[in-house]
Amino acid sequence: MLKRDATIVLLDPAVPYAGGIPTRKNITYVVTHPCHPALFREQKTLEARRDFFGGIAAVQDIVIALIKGSEQDFNKAQKLCCEMFAPVDNCYRVTLEQMAILEPALSEVIGCAAASILKEAVDVAVTCGVPKEAAKSFILGHINISLAIVFGAIEADFSDAAKVAANLGKDWVFKSDWKKVFKPEMLRKAIEVMLHPEKVNVQ
Repeated sequence: MLKRDATIVLLDPAVPYAGGIPTRKNITYVVTHPCHPALFREQKTLEARRDFFGGIAAVQDIVIALIKGSEQDFNKAQKLCCEMFAPVDNCYRVTLEQMAILEPALSEVIGCAAASILKEAVDVAVTCGVPKEAAKSFILGHINISLAIVFGAIEADFSDAAKVAANLGKDWVFKSDWKKVFKPEMLRKAIEVMLHPEKVNVQ
C-alpha cells in the first residue's frame, strides 16, 4: 500500500491518458519523459555525442506533467526527474494531453514512421543497384541538411527543384489527411492499438 502523500512518477503518458491508472485523493501523480539529445545540440565530449538516448553524458531536455495532486509534490518530482535524466537543460511543463500529442503522435506515429520510410527507401535504392553504403551515406547527409533547413538550424533554403520534388513526395508518399493523427479520437485509437497489438487492424 502506498503511504499517504506519496508521489508516483510515471515514465510514459499512454496508459494514464487512456485512463488506465487508478488514482487516490492523497497521492500525487506525475508523468515525465525525456526528449532525448536533440540532433543539432552541441555536445562537449565524444561520449556525449554517442549517447543517443541521453541520461549518461549527453545534455537533453525533458517534459513533465502533473496528472493529479499537489503543486508542492509536483515540484519535488520535477527535481527528481531532472536528476534521473541528467544532465538536463530544460524541463518543459506540459499537460497530460500535450504529452500524449508528443508521444505517441509526434515522435512515434509520425517520427518513427518517417524514419522507417527512409530506411525502406535506402533498401529500395540498393535493390535498384546503388551500393548500400553509398545510399546510406547519401540519405543521412541529405536528411541532415533537410532537417537543418526546415527547423532553422541554418540560414538556408531548398533549391527550387528540391521544393518541387518535396511537393511531389508529399503527394506520392503521404496521405493528404495525415494530420488527423493529432485528433483526440485518433490519438486514443493509436494508444489502444499500441497497448493491445492484437487490435492492429483497427481502421
